[in-house]
Amino acid sequence: MNINWLTRSDPKGSKVLAFKAAGVRVKGDERILGDGQFVEQVLRETQESFEHRLRLKSEGYDLERLAHKVEELLGVDPLHARGRYRLLSQARRVFCYWAVRELGMSGTAVAKDLGITQAAVSMAVREGERITRERGWRI
Repeated sequence: MNINWLTRSDPKGSKVLAFKAAGVRVKGDERILGDGQFVEQVLRETQESFEHRLRLKSEGYDLERLAHKVEELLGVDPLHARGRYRLLSQARRVFCYWAVRELGMSGTAVAKDLGITQAAVSMAVREGERITRERGWRI
């Protein structure tokens, strides 16, 4: 049962009070709209993502180590190589995806390090996700 729906549909709160009196508990978070089950799922996924990022950082992953990992896979250093050829584009896409989604860096910070626009990083993240899924690559 969505507690937000209850409070909007019953401004006096009698339904909410009735649930409270009956001992019915609903998981809620004012930042997330949805029923209790959805809220729990979002919070669980957020916690897992946070723990994953923390683990990667504790293993020493930063931009340089990430660039080295991409270079091992594709043979091109996405931070230091210059030019516009296909392999470098793929390397940068994978690098952007892992930096933004796995390490939690901002697209703006990654754009600055690569010397490209934030919009280019956003597009690279989407393509990088596709490439890593197709090839089964993980950090």
